[in-house]
Amino acid sequence: MMKEIKLSNKKIILLFFASLSFTIFSIFFILFPEKFVSFIFFSERFIKNIGYIGSLFFGLACILLFTKLFDKKPGLIINKDGIIDNSNFSSVGLISWSDILNIESKKVVSSDFLLLKVKNPEEYISRVSYLKRILLRKNFETYNTPITITSAGLECNFKELEKIILDNYLKYK
Repeated sequence: MMKEIKLSNKKIILLFFASLSFTIFSIFFILFPEKFVSFIFFSERFIKNIGYIGSLFFGLACILLFTKLFDKKPGLIINKDGIIDNSNFSSVGLISWSDILNIESKKVVSSDFLLLKVKNPEEYISRVSYLKRILLRKNFETYNTPITITSAGLECNFKELEKIILDNYLKYK
């Protein structure tokens, strides 16, 4: 049995506008650092650097989210072979059930993630583009797996996502 979970344009639009807001706020840090000097941010140079980092990060997020709005492929396809992930920028394509050692849930700040621990993490890291490889290596350093899945851009909540993936993992592993 195949299960498709679509991308949620509503969630992606909300994430896009949040990223756009942070991008604009970061640009204000660059243009008007003196307005943000306080006992916490005591240096204009520091404020500008935060602005550069924020505008780069959130600007890139805006671009990626905008392009995701026009992506007609399902966010996730779950079938007898595994999980085909197209839910975010660091997606790796097909994750075979036979490669998955275990699945854990993790909460980071206010976001829930599924961590898919795989037998061969380097294989998944090596098969993506250079920019994705950087993200996957960071995931691997942080969570001991390159593969994370969240419901942030999907038409389901995290509990539904977790149940669907765990049920299918137990069925097909």
